[in-house]
Amino acid sequence: MPATQLDGSDERFLDKLCAGMKPAERARWTRRLEAVVAMPKAELHCHLAGSMRPGTLRDLARTVPALDWSFCDSGYGYSVRRRIAEGDPAEVTRLLEYRKTGGSLSDYMLAYSLPKTVLATEEALERVTCEVCEDAFRERIRYLEIRCNPRMLTGAIKIKPYLKALGRGLDRARDRHPDLEAVLLISLVKDYSAEVVEEIVSEMLDAASSPSLRGKIGGVDSAGNEIGFCIARHAKAFAMAHSAGLAVVCHAGEAFAALEDGVAMIEDAVEILKAKRIGHGLAAGLDARRLGGTVDLNGRRYTEARLERLAARQRALRAKLRNDDVLVEVCPSSNLHTGNVATLEEHPLRRFLADGVPVAICTDNRWISHTKLSWEIVRMARALALDESAIRRVVSSPFRYRLPDLARP
Repeated sequence: MPATQLDGSDERFLDKLCAGMKPAERARWTRRLEAVVAMPKAELHCHLAGSMRPGTLRDLARTVPALDWSFCDSGYGYSVRRRIAEGDPAEVTRLLEYRKTGGSLSDYMLAYSLPKTVLATEEALERVTCEVCEDAFRERIRYLEIRCNPRMLTGAIKIKPYLKALGRGLDRARDRHPDLEAVLLISLVKDYSAEVVEEIVSEMLDAASSPSLRGKIGGVDSAGNEIGFCIARHAKAFAMAHSAGLAVVCHAGEAFAALEDGVAMIEDAVEILKAKRIGHGLAAGLDARRLGGTVDLNGRRYTEARLERLAARQRALRAKLRNDDVLVEVCPSSNLHTGNVATLEEHPLRRFLADGVPVAICTDNRWISHTKLSWEIVRMARALALDESAIRRVVSSPFRYRLPDLARP
């Protein structure tokens, strides 16, 4: 694999990755990282608010009118507000990066509190969209999907102006980097009512037909908390989007009350929503037998027979993902931070690769998780002992699952 020069952040990443290694071993992983950095890459799972530059967030927090600081009821929020007022960029960055492992999805989502608050103007949306594209291009990402939720904002921006602002950000990035293909993926949250989701899709489709947005909205995504929600109620809205030529993807099997529930969410995403990609998908590959000493929410212990039934159901699901060519978007650091995997060595990516399930390694939230796509790939290469051939396949295969390609019959 060809190599390229690393920057300072890459060197610091290597310091952590290679801690305790002998010089020859570190040199080997340095060459691996150089090679991955040099390769053209596709980023399929990147959230706008969670990938904002800390410096931009600091700037916007000082300038956005009527900023909603209600999240400062928490000690974390108070600390962020004080550091922004003091103007120390290093301290702001430190607070905004989620470094805890073994947490929860709810804890992780607290890091969204300020980013979603400062994205309250069209100017802010345009700027951040452009910068996310620029950061990706510098990492030799040549195909980028940016996930965004028009209803997450605390401001009063309507859906059409919101999308047009994002579109202008894409235009600015393309003017500077013509080799970058970037599209928007609209997230629809699972706890929204069917009526709200259908309204969003209807307004989005109307906006997508305007000349300034043509070709810039590639698909819709079911996102948010899985526990207690049935995605079947959103089937009509997703069918509307698919009929209009948009691809369908779904966060599923990321965080769940019981492993069976996570498996069922993935099954429903594929069968009911007709999703062609699954975000995270951990439940399809986590080791069911590690639950042997636990009980579910109804107080029922995972017996040997129950574990075997669950493992068989997972195997059948992985076979379906493989046979139906449904790709799983793997986000390793994010999964560690939310506590859904204990170590990268235990990540279900190993099972997905062994069973031929299509996969893409992704960042999820590059600034909240303080990561780059190249780092995520190399982390998993080390954790799973992937050779250079496997690394090349992991890097190149996601290009086949671009939203424009998935939308085709």
